[in-house]
Amino acid sequence: MAYGVGIIGPKDLVEMSADLMAQYPQLSPVRLPYENEEFTMESVSKGLAQNVHAFLFTGYLPYYAATSQGLTKPAFYYPIADTGLVSLLFHLQVHDGIDAEKVSIDTLRQLEIYDVYHQLGLSPSRLHINFQTLEEFSLEQYVEFHRSLFEKGIVEASITAVNSVYRRLLQEGVRAYRLLPTKAVMERTINLISTFVDGEIARDGQLMFQIFRTGGERRLPSARFELLCRRLEAYAQGHHGAFFVTDSGEIIILINQGIFKKYSNLYESVPELGRVQEEIGVPLYLGIGMGRTAWDAESNSRDALRLAQSRPNSNAYLINEDKQVLGPIRLADEKTTSFALRTESRELVRLAELTDLSVSTLTKIQHLVDDVGENRVTSKTIRDGLQVTLRSANRIIKRLVEVGAAVEVGVEDQVGRGRPRRIYELRFNQ
Repeated sequence: MAYGVGIIGPKDLVEMSADLMAQYPQLSPVRLPYENEEFTMESVSKGLAQNVHAFLFTGYLPYYAATSQGLTKPAFYYPIADTGLVSLLFHLQVHDGIDAEKVSIDTLRQLEIYDVYHQLGLSPSRLHINFQTLEEFSLEQYVEFHRSLFEKGIVEASITAVNSVYRRLLQEGVRAYRLLPTKAVMERTINLISTFVDGEIARDGQLMFQIFRTGGERRLPSARFELLCRRLEAYAQGHHGAFFVTDSGEIIILINQGIFKKYSNLYESVPELGRVQEEIGVPLYLGIGMGRTAWDAESNSRDALRLAQSRPNSNAYLINEDKQVLGPIRLADEKTTSFALRTESRELVRLAELTDLSVSTLTKIQHLVDDVGENRVTSKTIRDGLQVTLRSANRIIKRLVEVGAAVEVGVEDQVGRGRPRRIYELRFNQ
């Protein structure tokens, strides 16, 4: 099956990217061009509606805009390499007769620019560099920076890597040049996506262990246990899994990781099992294990089952080959939670301003605690729920603590080795 990659950026770069991607049969380009960067999220929404597996942004600015507003799909972008600046400066000076030492530049860092100028034997002393980063991007600031220098005759031309800035400068009569990713950079990035996809396909092809237990003080009567076995065997067969019952009455299913990831909506819920639970009339617990060997996967599934049984309600936990824990995965037949990129909650808007976190991030955290009915989180809760790095999760918690929106209330027992995690109580509405 081809892996859909949504390509977001100006039309010319999107088309060029799709042409380069044609060399990789496992990648299926989905063209999502925009007029300028302010339409980034519209393009993302179109890609999500077409069920793309990942996104490729033609520049850092749209990539940052999407990921900071809650995009959790795998995302890649083309960096602007110094080689691109070398070829552009050559074109300016040799073909257009512009003094390459009298230009204004944005996006690239000062050190990168200076290195290029020294390599070309040029002096950077008369350069004008915009030090406002793309994370702090303002169209008006970028345009005014270049325009004022050009109109005063301080520079002969402007160089920008931002498409919307380039278009505005041309409209206002500024001699502007667009700094583009080189073909070599584009090819390397697409090759990186291909390598990533190969890894995903390999992981999805591996088997995972699923071990089931029922709740209650007594064992199930034989008739109900036989009913449970029939339902779980049908569940396994419906998803090309292997079902068996051990001599001790333990129910185990071996199932393909990629298939389970798809029908569980990226490990969010398994409503089929919720219906089985309703039929047998007792809580159902599930431990799911992945591993580099069958023994590791089984061991992880048993640890995950102990975690699932430690909670009062039916649920599942998953422990992967890196010992990362994901859960609780709902078994009840509930609607999948969707996260809005904006909110009408004045409190979340106020909190976003205080913490410098996006409203979508805060909304997701609110949904996480609402789902489990417990107003407490750990760094792992944030990491798994928002699909961010542990460092990012710790940064989010730190900002919430600084403004009094989260308070440390204890530590959490942990399966296996490792330092106990701190538990924080959220106080969004105080």
